[in-house]
Formats: sequence, structure tokens, C-alpha cells
Amino acid sequence: MFHRFNFPEQMPKAVLIVAYSMAPMVTGNLAVGAEVQSLVPNYAASVVCEASQVITANTVPEIQAAVKLALSTERSLKVRSISKSRSYSPVICPESDGIVLNVEPLNKILAVDSKLLTATVQPGAIIGDIQKDLNLQGLTFPVTPDYNGVTIAGAMGTGAHNSSLQVPAAVGDWIEEIKLVDGQGNLRTLRGDSLDPARVHLGLLGVIYQLKIKVVPQFKLQYESKKYSDQRIEFEALDLARSSAYAKISWFPTHKTFFLDTYKKLPLSASGKSYNNSWSVPPIAGIIKTFPQPIELVNSNKFFQCSVEGLRVSTWAPPYKVIDSSQLSPVGYAHQMIGGSCPEGTCSWDRGIKTRTVEVAFAAKDFEAWASDVKAMLKLRPACFPLMGIYLRFSAPSRAYLGQAYGQETVMFEIHIPTSNRPQLEASSEVYDEIVQMTLGKYQGRPHWAKNSQPYFQGLGTAQYPQWEAFKEVRRDFDPQGVLINPFWKKIESVVESTPSVECGLNRECLCQVDSDCGSGARCEAGVFFTEARVCVKH
Repeated sequence: MFHRFNFPEQMPKAVLIVAYSMAPMVTGNLAVGAEVQSLVPNYAASVVCEASQVITANTVPEIQAAVKLALSTERSLKVRSISKSRSYSPVICPESDGIVLNVEPLNKILAVDSKLLTATVQPGAIIGDIQKDLNLQGLTFPVTPDYNGVTIAGAMGTGAHNSSLQVPAAVGDWIEEIKLVDGQGNLRTLRGDSLDPARVHLGLLGVIYQLKIKVVPQFKLQYESKKYSDQRIEFEALDLARSSAYAKISWFPTHKTFFLDTYKKLPLSASGKSYNNSWSVPPIAGIIKTFPQPIELVNSNKFFQCSVEGLRVSTWAPPYKVIDSSQLSPVGYAHQMIGGSCPEGTCSWDRGIKTRTVEVAFAAKDFEAWASDVKAMLKLRPACFPLMGIYLRFSAPSRAYLGQAYGQETVMFEIHIPTSNRPQLEASSEVYDEIVQMTLGKYQGRPHWAKNSQPYFQGLGTAQYPQWEAFKEVRRDFDPQGVLINPFWKKIESVVESTPSVECGLNRECLCQVDSDCGSGARCEAGVFFTEARVCVKH
């Protein structure tokens, strides 16, 4: 079970921290009696899981003992490889009487083979830390996510990715071997084709205790950003993205503009030690300094929202600390250019910036039609996208059964939505929701597993993922008693029916059906363009 607590109205953070710190962190002897109801939050406390027990494992036998404890007590078990998960979705939560197994202590880089170009790591190793160690040996992991403060197992498990049409962009596509404890407590090793169901595993196949990843010789990247009119974006975007090793687009349709960020490969001898600092110096930081309550202002109406978007467009700048290279075309080590993180206390969420994120992928062959539909929708109901615009990333075909890019060149669109501590319908939220529902319904979209709210995962199956049934068969083999199944997966499979909560559309726990789902001052309406959509509209 999961809850979305909203601070400070519903629960003070201090209470949450106390509840979390009091959770039994049991190692070694896993006594059943050490059970209290615990609240386990993600990093931003936007998703808080209930659990009856929190266990920290330092060894493989302790992992096996935790799984067997869950089996013997008929409880579900979900794994975390970091104390506070980076996921925005309830994929991370067990049943309310379940167990959270924390494998964060297993965070070492065990070996690097510079001849075979592989590295052996534990599941809790942070990707940014892996990259630092590899860099010292003249190597790199080629697909660092935008935010690299995530663990290797967690990033793989939910399909974290970067952006490239020249290589598969997801972390999971660069895994060579997985060692795990399955849902019966047995040790398994996956290689070759048997890896493909596990490249995006959702924690449903077992508890990973070791991975072998593919690495490549280190290189440098030169960043460039160009501003374009969006008049022909539906025809130009893919060719522009395909021409560079890594590329992404921020599209601001209200201002008829998009920015193309490209990354050109350079040899290590190239001058430059620039690095990505977007997580410590977020694009909205200047707005926060200007206004005392920036999120409330941005969300108050579309005028302010579009004003902020206009400010973003007019002040667009490279998100880099530039060292020994051109200010407009910074150069740095590959992993520091395509991804970054922030020391604790300096991140955007530490500065009061809260966002929710939606992301859905679809086949690149449909991009022309999709972008034309978005333009048509915005003519009927204008909207603005103040942070990153409609953020477009790309991937070459993936082998992961549940990967967003499985079997096809793929476009992933993402909308970062500034939000506050209380449930609300942000300005333009009805448009964001309609774009998502159109992509899911009309283009067989594949939602990012670590983002989005639960309703956007309903109805998934072979239409989106050709290997859906094959994945389910592997899942049953690895976990026949269903120890690793959680409410998130049960709802996808429609194993359980849930009664919609009051104002479930406002809380984004349902697609609205009646006006009361949307809270006071709002109505539930059909989409203006994709009329099958159901969205909450403020009046």
C-alpha cells in the first residue's frame, strides 16, 4: 500500500522521520516478532510506503533469510538499494503488512576488467560513484541517466535512461550478467538471452546482489544548444537527434520554439573539464529568488505559468559549470556531461522545488503524427510548460521485455510539473493529462515505471509490450508464491479492485468519472482533442 502525504497539512516531516527511524532495521537473525507499522518514504516524501518490517541485509545469506521469512509469514517483500528511493511511482511499495528489504550496504565496485571491458558491482552502488571509479581507469558507463545519484540496480529495474538514437539509451541494455536471489530464496545467474526479461525487472524477479556491466573507453563530449522554430518540429526532430551521439529536445510550443541539445564525441586529449550542475542550480532557481512563493504563483493561472515559460525561453543557457572550454560549447568527460547529481542539501528539492513528473514512450515512426496531434490539441486548449518544456528524449531499440524502447526506435516525452505540498490541479494540468492519455490510448504508449501515477499503468499488455506474457511466465517461474508482487502490479493485472478515494482525480489516484472526483471548483470533462480522455478542469 502507498500513500501520498502532503506536508505540512497532513503530516509534519518530523513525524514521518521519527516513524521511519523507529522501523526495525534487522540484520542477521530475522525475528518475526520485531514488527511495527512503518512508513518508508521516497526521497521527496511524495510516495510513502507502509510496511510491517524494514530489514537491512549486508550479505547474500541475509537476503535469502529475508526472502524465506516473507515466504513463511506470507508477506510481500520489496527491495530498496538506497535508503530513500528515487521513484515517483508506487512501484516501490510492498503490501501494508509487507517487508521492505534494504540492500544499501551492498554498494561496492567489486572488480573492473579493462580487457573485457566489464565491471562487477553490487546493487546499491550509485551510478555517479561507479562513473568516478571507472574514470580513474580510463573507462565509462555509456548511458548515465540525467540524474546519476541513483543505484545501478534501481535504475535498471525501472528503466532509467539517457537519450540517444545511436545506441540503446536505458541502463538495463548495458548489463552483461545478473546474480539474484529469487522469490523462493534460491540463487540464480542470468546471462545472454535470459537477461532480457530482467533488464527492466520492477523488483518482480528477485533480489539482485551482483551485476556485471558493460563499459567503454572514456571519451569527452562537447555540448551545443541551438534554438529552432517549432513550425516543422514533427518533420525535423528525429533527423536532428539522430545526427549526434546523444541528443535531447526541450519543446516550448506556446512560444513556437524548441531547443536541441547535442553532444559530440571528442578524444580525451580535448581541453575541458566542464560538468553538469543542473541539479544544484536548477533552471527555476532565479524565479525562486524573485518571488517568495514561486510554485503557488506558477500554478495560480496560465498567465503566470506562460510568463515563466517565456522567461525560460529567453534565458536558456547551458546547464554546466564550464572549465577550460568555451562557455557556449563546454567540453567535459562523457559521464559528467550527460548526467549529474547534487550533494545532499543542495538539490533542487532541498530548496523547496517540488515537481511531479509524467513520462510516456512511443514508437519514433509515430512522432510526426504525435507532434501534429499535440499542436492541434494546444490550439483548442492552450497550455504552457514552464520548467523543461515538453522534454523529448530518444533511444535506439532495446532488448528489455518491459523496456520503453523494446524492439523499436523510441521517443520518450516527459513533462516536469511544478507542484506544492497539497493536492491541486496545477495550471495546464488538464492538457498534460490529455497528452498522456492520448499517447497511451492512440499510440500504445509505454509509461515510465518510476514516474507517473497508478492510473496510467492500467490496461498494459501485449499491445504495448510484445513480450508481456513471456515476462509474466518468467515472473511466475522465479516467484511462484508471489512474494515479490505488490499492489502496484496487482492493479496492473487487475487482480484486485480498489474503491476510488474521495477526490481521486485531484489526488491522481484515478482517471475522473464524475465531477466530485476532481474536488471543489473543478469538473470532470472529456479531452478537447482526444475525446476518450477524462481530465479534471478547474472552473
